Amino acid sequence: MKNLSRSLFVSLAVAAMAVPAFAGKALEGRWSVNVTIPVSANSKTKRTFTINLDVGPRGDSLHGRMTITDDQGRTVGGVYRQSGKQVSITYELPCAGEGDDSCASLVLLGKVKGGTRLKGSVVVMWDSQNSQNPALYDTSNGSFSGDRLE
Repeated sequence: MKNLSRSLFVSLAVAAMAVPAFAGKALEGRWSVNVTIPVSANSKTKRTFTINLDVGPRGDSLHGRMTITDDQGRTVGGVYRQSGKQVSITYELPCAGEGDDSCASLVLLGKVKGGTRLKGSVVVMWDSQNSQNPALYDTSNGSFSGDRLE
């Protein structure tokens, strides 16, 4: 009985140490992601564009940094937070110039699936003020999906 208890304790201890391995695949690495959002605030017309994510390691932290390059070669910095399979990515959408109605901040909320696929929704906060919106800016929704490059 004593050996059974000891064996059970050792088995539970090993299982407890293995749990982080099943907590979700790390976002770290390179990804190609398609994003679909409205062309501007209050628009019904959608546009789809591709971004490449170069995601740095986060170590033991829940958050990390990344470099995002769009399909026109513009590069911006972004941040992400990952908890298990759940991930959120935030960055400034590059815009053409001052007063451009396509300027916005994007928040991508989704999951890492199987370590090779990303999928989820996008919240867009446009650079146009709107006192009727609780965020005080125009907001829109979209979607994203992508694949690991390496």
